[in-house]
Amino acid sequence: MEGETVVARYRASRPVAGPLSVALAAILFLLAFWGLLAEFWARWTMDHSPFGYGYLVPPTVAFLVWRRWLVARSEPVEAGRWPAWAGIVAALLLHAVGVLSAVTALQSAAFVALVLLIPAGIWGPRVFRHLWAPLAYTATMVPWPDQITSRLLLPSQEVSTALAVRMLDFAGIQSYVQGTSVFTPSYQFEVARACSGLTILFPVVAIAILNAMMVQAPAWKKAALVALALPLSVLANSFRIALIGWIGEHGGADLANRLHDSSGLVGVIVAIVLLTLIQGRMGMLQYLPEYLPGGERSTAQEGAR
Repeated sequence: MEGETVVARYRASRPVAGPLSVALAAILFLLAFWGLLAEFWARWTMDHSPFGYGYLVPPTVAFLVWRRWLVARSEPVEAGRWPAWAGIVAALLLHAVGVLSAVTALQSAAFVALVLLIPAGIWGPRVFRHLWAPLAYTATMVPWPDQITSRLLLPSQEVSTALAVRMLDFAGIQSYVQGTSVFTPSYQFEVARACSGLTILFPVVAIAILNAMMVQAPAWKKAALVALALPLSVLANSFRIALIGWIGEHGGADLANRLHDSSGLVGVIVAIVLLTLIQGRMGMLQYLPEYLPGGERSTAQEGAR
């Protein structure tokens, strides 16, 4: 009994994080990762970057956390749990190693880990269980190392090009592939690195993960939706390539070349439309109430329970 009383007193005496401490933690976090965030921005704003959507992720995470906070705020704060703070120390050490060795991947891993662990340390596990998924979505904005994306380029180019030629044949346009170039009777074009499909794959997967987080559905359906984003992205990119070939054959090379750069957006739209149709067929169009207009009342009732 005496041991339990001591533990209870210790838990009751632990400081509860206020707005000032949270703001201070956020400022220190940004200062520590300012160089990494600047590198993220450079990757996001590169021409034909697969991660060009990255700057949209932070405001999205802020919205998700805000809406989930409507439920989490009713939970008791249990700051100071040692596993979270031990993880924070380990992540800081990982970040230091990444900075000293100039390895961006280590810094990125530490960044995502701290985004998760700092709130867990400040507010405790009961609050964190409501916030971990929105916070984990931060990982979708992290650019992958060039060593990995460069290995994905050629297989993606080859698969997308082969499917595009089949689509052109189906449309009545005889075509063939030589290397990464597509030839039709009166037009030819190259499926360059920028057309490999990665600029469609990464944003569509990020959107699929976001949808899976926000809908009410069994876990296996959510996992299936995210998994389907991969083949749908390849299919959409193949459609984009075939569309360029079709326009070049019927509208001329000048028109096809002018539309070439903007066709990436068409591929993303096609993939999102297909993903939404499949999501509807899977019965996954019912979103969690906190993400809908007027959901504050429902989430407040959920938190009260």
